[in-house]
Amino acid sequence: MTEPSQTPAQINRQFRAGDLASGSVETMDAFQPFDPEAGTVVIQPQGEGEGWWVGAPSVWWDGSAYHLAFRTRRPQPERGGLFQIARSEDGERFEVIAAIRKEDLGSSS
Repeated sequence: MTEPSQTPAQINRQFRAGDLASGSVETMDAFQPFDPEAGTVVIQPQGEGEGWWVGAPSVWWDGSAYHLAFRTRRPQPERGGLFQIARSEDGERFEVIAAIRKEDLGSSS
């Protein structure tokens, strides 16, 4: 990945839902359909098989690095999992820099 040319806030200011409804926007390259085969997995689940996953991602660029917030889950009956924040300078190799367990918050999930 390279440094983004625009922040999400800048894109949002340029692209409003009303623009679509009015027909004033025909296409927007930033919002092309997602092709999972073309993607790169940057965080693996902690285990294999049904119920193990990594999801609910959020990514931001701080001017020098990408930061990825995400959750990990385990199979049922266990509820909840782990919330983590990872950092990357290239957008592909991430290092976890913070983690919060549900127990840290006194939560069941």
